[in-house]
Amino acid sequence: KLGTTDYMPNLKTYLIDRGTTIENFLITTPMCCPSRINLLRSQYTHNHTVFNNTAPNGGFPKFFETGFEESTLPVWLQAAGYRTALIGKYMNAYPLADNRTYVPPGWSEWYSPGKKNAYDGFDYYLNENGYLVPYPPSQENFFTDVMSRKGVDFIERAAQDNTPFFLMLSTFAPHEPSTPAPRHQNLLPDISAPRLPSFNEEDVSDKSFDMSHNPLLSEDDIKKIDERYRQRVLSLLSVDEMIPEIIDVLENNGLLENTYI
Repeated sequence: KLGTTDYMPNLKTYLIDRGTTIENFLITTPMCCPSRINLLRSQYTHNHTVFNNTAPNGGFPKFFETGFEESTLPVWLQAAGYRTALIGKYMNAYPLADNRTYVPPGWSEWYSPGKKNAYDGFDYYLNENGYLVPYPPSQENFFTDVMSRKGVDFIERAAQDNTPFFLMLSTFAPHEPSTPAPRHQNLLPDISAPRLPSFNEEDVSDKSFDMSHNPLLSEDDIKKIDERYRQRVLSLLSVDEMIPEIIDVLENNGLLENTYI
C-alpha cells in the first residue's frame, strides 16, 4: 500500500518476479523485536514473552534474560553443520551497555552495531566477532554498503568449501531517520506519499475513538509526511542495490540454484 517497492526495481526483478507470493499472511505481533524473535525461535510472542521493543518486558535485554538464545535458528543450523552469519541489526536495545562485544550463541560470524548509532547510517562501531571496530563517517562507511560488502565476502569465503551456510542480512533502512546513501540524497525530488482514500479523510466519525476526533492534516503536516516518505524511499535505494550484489556472488560461485533467499 505504501508503494515503496515501486522504487526498488531489483527487488522486483530478482525476488518478487522469481519468488513466491503469499496472498494470505499474518504477522502475529506487528512489532520489531517480538517479530524478530518469532523468526529466530519459531514461537508466538506469548511463548517467548518478549512483548515489545523496550525493557522491562521487551527488547534484547528481556530476550537475554529469558535464556532462549540457547535455542534459536542459528543454533539449530550450526548443530546441523551450517556456517552461520548475522550482518546488521540484531534486535532493539542490543547490546547490553556493560557487554558491547557479546555474540549470541549459534553465530559463526557476527557483524552487528555495538556502539554509537548505526540507525543514522554513519559513525558507528561494529561488534565484529567480539571486537569493537570503528567506522568513522565517510561515504564508503555508509552502513548498508558495508553490510553488502560483508555479505558478499562471507558468501565468497563460504563457497570455497562444501559447508552449507545461513546468512541473515538485517538492514536498518528504512527505519527513521531513514538516512540515504550520499549518492542518492538528491534523487526523486518530486515524489509524495500515496494518496489512498483514507489519506486526510474528512469524515472519520466511524473510526475508533482515538482517531474519530483527529483534526484534518494541515499543509505543513502533509509536507512533513511527504518528506518522510521520500527519505524512506531514498534509504531503500541502497538496499535495492545490495540485492543484485548478493545474487551475483551466489551465481558466480555456482550457489544460486541451491540457495533459498
